Amino acid sequence: MTPQPEKSPERSIRIRTAFAVAVIFLIAVALAARFFYIQVMRHEYYLQRAQKKFTHSTRTFGKRGEIFDCRRHLLVGNEPCKEISATPCNITDPQVRLKCARIMARYLGKSEVYFFRKLSPVIRKTAKDGTIQTVPNTYQMIARFFPFEEAMKMEAELRELGVNANTVSFRDTNRRTYPKGRMLASILGFTNIIDDKDVPQGGLEKKLDSEISQTTGKRTYISDRTGVPLENGVIFDQSARDGKNIFLTVDEPIQAILEEELDKAVEELAPEVIYAIIADPMTGRILALAQRPTFNPNDRKTFSNLQAIKNHIAEDCYEPGSVVKPLTIGRALDLGAVTPNQMIDCEKKKWIYGGRPLTDSHAVGNVPLSQVIVQSSNIGTAKIAVMLGKNCVYETMRKFGCLEKSDLPFQIESRGRLVPPHRWDGVQITRVAIGYSVQWSALQLLRAHCGIANPQGMPQLQLIDHYEDPETGESIYPPAGSFRRVFQNESARRQLVEMMIGVTEDAHGTAKRAAIRNYTVAGKTGTSNKYDPVTRHYSNKKMCSFIGFVPARAPRLIMLVTVDSKTKGAAQQGGGVAGPIFSRTAKRVLEYLNVPPDKLLTEKE
Repeated sequence: MTPQPEKSPERSIRIRTAFAVAVIFLIAVALAARFFYIQVMRHEYYLQRAQKKFTHSTRTFGKRGEIFDCRRHLLVGNEPCKEISATPCNITDPQVRLKCARIMARYLGKSEVYFFRKLSPVIRKTAKDGTIQTVPNTYQMIARFFPFEEAMKMEAELRELGVNANTVSFRDTNRRTYPKGRMLASILGFTNIIDDKDVPQGGLEKKLDSEISQTTGKRTYISDRTGVPLENGVIFDQSARDGKNIFLTVDEPIQAILEEELDKAVEELAPEVIYAIIADPMTGRILALAQRPTFNPNDRKTFSNLQAIKNHIAEDCYEPGSVVKPLTIGRALDLGAVTPNQMIDCEKKKWIYGGRPLTDSHAVGNVPLSQVIVQSSNIGTAKIAVMLGKNCVYETMRKFGCLEKSDLPFQIESRGRLVPPHRWDGVQITRVAIGYSVQWSALQLLRAHCGIANPQGMPQLQLIDHYEDPETGESIYPPAGSFRRVFQNESARRQLVEMMIGVTEDAHGTAKRAAIRNYTVAGKTGTSNKYDPVTRHYSNKKMCSFIGFVPARAPRLIMLVTVDSKTKGAAQQGGGVAGPIFSRTAKRVLEYLNVPPDKLLTEKE
């Protein structure tokens, strides 16, 4: 047997070394391949996973634009507060969860048990196949619109406990507030939170939403393991923008006066609805407008009355009665069809025309034209309308703005109602001329009488003074309104104004209770029975109105008061119902505006 040569120690070491090198080489190749696969082939996948873990995005929110009066008094604002939300699946320690619940209960006014359950790391959900599944509890809303200072204290306690921003989040937000309560509520409107958004529900809030609304920003940043943003770790930052602020032509002190006087009128008359507007007839700027019933946009309990939320000033149209007579008579004066001293036979209370009777509230005989206005004769005005003809009467109503909207920023506004003359029956000409068979809105009547008060004609009504960009401070003013000339002859307008002064000053005037001591008031009463669509007859309910401007020959204000279906008080006509409201309110507004009296004292001190 041939003996085997012995392996040398050197050769054995070389083999083992070669084997080890080969293994290491293979491992290195495998690692290199794995690194290439991860860092090159799967780079985007793992980068996205890393970014999800350490990169966070937050939304930033601008503020909704605020609304002010003409003197920068805040009418609608934003109160800073916090929105608190939680990611309960991040709270794995039951003791931390319990301590969180205790802190929340102390600040938010609910039980520890309630918040302990809300912070459960898992919740049970019903799957599409009907099975019950346990899934991570990734989101819970804890509180909306929580007071800012209290939220800061609560956040400090949670952070001290070790609860980071990824577990309980405190987001800056704002709660819409109406610091004046009921003031201008039906005009301003209100907002509601729907799907975590401030959604306007009516009034200027809704109509001007495109101007008032804020924009949302986004901020993306890299954070450490605890969720704290790294210095210089912002990847993307798009700023949010605040909405534009709106400045109204309304003057808050005048608005407050009007609201106080309407409250008194409600106590005295108990109407179904009452509303009033005050404006500057020379510019068309609305200084105040109010209604009752109304509501408080800060208190949702007051929203149940639909009559309170409705904007009656813009939406209602009605047969106003005698406040339309100056339009008919003014047109006749302007055309030269009548003169101020022309005698008109008012038939002593009853006149048959077209086979149907027309009556006055009291007997008026053969009187000068001026007394037709002063004593508010239906018959005298109807006879003048017959002189003009139905086409001219129709054109007069249209010339003074019936069937036209004011273009004020209201969501709903009535056009009024006036059928064309070819559809009139044999007596409709006598009814339209005295404010029946025609429907006007309060805004239309106000603007029409501005055309009597103002030598330039009817101004465009204004409620928005200007918008303001909060970022730049730039003011944006709406285009200047135009005037529509309604009188060709200025002398005819002045003659009509003198007749309307007699309504408050003449011994036979229908609105002596609308007079203001030491001031000349030009105005006109209106009283009409309400039409009942159910019975198709006029009811005993009345619409009582008064519209007047003062000082009459150089007016600083015009005011319309409309009282719908009063249930208390002896007075039944517009002069006795609406006239005193005008007198009290206008007197206080004139004093506020420091308007000097335009006539000498005629009464004893």
